[in-house]
Amino acid sequence: MSQVKELKLKCSKCGEEFDIDIYETVNITTDPELKKRVLTKDIFKVNCPKCGELHRINYPVIYADEEKKILVSLVTKQSKLDDLKDLDNIKKINYLSEYCCRLVVDMHEFIEKVLVLDAGLNDKAIEVMKVIVLSSGDFDRKNLRNCYFGGVYEDKLRFDVVMRDGTIRVANVGMDSYEKCYEANRKEFDENPQEWRFVNFDWALDFMAKQLKIDKK
Repeated sequence: MSQVKELKLKCSKCGEEFDIDIYETVNITTDPELKKRVLTKDIFKVNCPKCGELHRINYPVIYADEEKKILVSLVTKQSKLDDLKDLDNIKKINYLSEYCCRLVVDMHEFIEKVLVLDAGLNDKAIEVMKVIVLSSGDFDRKNLRNCYFGGVYEDKLRFDVVMRDGTIRVANVGMDSYEKCYEANRKEFDENPQEWRFVNFDWALDFMAKQLKIDKK
């Protein structure tokens, strides 16, 4: 079941200090209504009871789907992979067998990873597709900020390319391109479950760099 703990928060606008509840674990199998709150980032939002100021809080939380065997853990940017096994909320997860276990460092990556895995897609293939999208598109590299998976629509993958000026450009990729990418790298993309891993854009860049070195031999 989902686990909640209480924290104190000080309003950055009026200085009011108040108690808030944050999730240590969101289990959408036992609490399915929480899935929508995760995808809308509602679990990261809280209003000051005095002045109404909206606060967005990036805090450690684990998303758990027991049916699809998905675990996504939001951790701090300073977290080291070897130390994560000692985190209280991770130690409380005792059903890791055959689960896909992923680590992310901000709420945007958290939502994206949930979307990818919930759709039954291989997130390593998706990260590689993001690199391909940005490499092949006519994007202003100096203005480029990030790229996120946005979902599957009419047999196409949607990627939202976020620019530094605040604009968002949508890139659609055919599902067949994703499937070719996955099949060509199935051995590297499939893995032994029960292992927490960071799989992100940097991972994809490293993976593709290694592939290029192999191809040159």
